Amino acid sequence: MDKNNAIRSDNLLYFLNNLNSHKYITDFNTEGNSNYALTLLLKTPNFDARNKIEFILKENNIEFRRGMSGGGNQIRQPYLKEKIHLNPSDFPNT
Repeated sequence: MDKNNAIRSDNLLYFLNNLNSHKYITDFNTEGNSNYALTLLLKTPNFDARNKIEFILKENNIEFRRGMSGGGNQIRQPYLKEKIHLNPSDFPNT
């Protein structure tokens, strides 16, 4: 498992280091991260850019999912309504 985690960490760093940091968010805290996914976030919402990226991924048979894993903004999920009292609009990038 340690070997696979190291490979995932290396892949994430390679991915982030090769993105244009003017267009994409790249300053993630990667310490201890062994994520299975490579998250691509535009710094500025742009539907045309998103559509172009998705087209290129599809053309190259690269699996992707729009949105974040876990069902989007967890603050909006019903299971948390009575547990936490936060305003989802205070967290636009969640």
